[in-house]
Amino acid sequence: MVFKQPAMLSSGHACAGIVKRRAVLGGLAAGLAGLSGCASPDPQLFTLATVPPARVYQGDWLVELRRVGLPAYLDRPEIVRSSDGYRVFLASNQRWAEPLTDMVDRVLRQDLSLRLPGSTVFSESGAISADPTVIVEADLQRFESPGDGSVLLLAQFAIRSSRSHTALMAQPVRISHSTAGGGSATETASLVAALSATLAEMADAMAAAVARTAPDVPRLDG
Repeated sequence: MVFKQPAMLSSGHACAGIVKRRAVLGGLAAGLAGLSGCASPDPQLFTLATVPPARVYQGDWLVELRRVGLPAYLDRPEIVRSSDGYRVFLASNQRWAEPLTDMVDRVLRQDLSLRLPGSTVFSESGAISADPTVIVEADLQRFESPGDGSVLLLAQFAIRSSRSHTALMAQPVRISHSTAGGGSATETASLVAALSATLAEMADAMAAAVARTAPDVPRLDG
């Protein structure tokens, strides 16, 4: 039986293979470096803010603000810049600093507190538990820009007696504010400021409704 010697690669072929492997590895390293260089920057974070009231209502009522209803397409980390027809447009790399439902609850409660300085306003989801004089419920259908340089708040709210659980009044709300500013971040800041103004204007209407209805609710100690 005759055994054949295994074929030996010439030094030229061996060097070519090494060069190819190094080229492949070098290409992978360059690709990974390129990916790290193309990483998205940290998102810009925005928050709604309270707006000082034009009028306040004196009283010593306990006001419970129920969790505000919000469409699911708005309750997302990205800021909905506008909606037009069947499309929704998001702000690029600009997000809410906290879940929008939580933020609307928090800011609306603060706006109501500013307008009802003698009363205690607390939220359903907060740590305070008390027997309220009235319950405020709100449902937002629109809370964004319709794409015409303004923002639109479209909602309904109701004032309910905590004693009888009957609705004392219900009111539709349609509020529009113009926006201004140039550049992506400035435009978004102007959008958020206008949204804050519409929320504060709804708080104006809520506070006036509480002042009209709460005095007629019998007190537990009365």
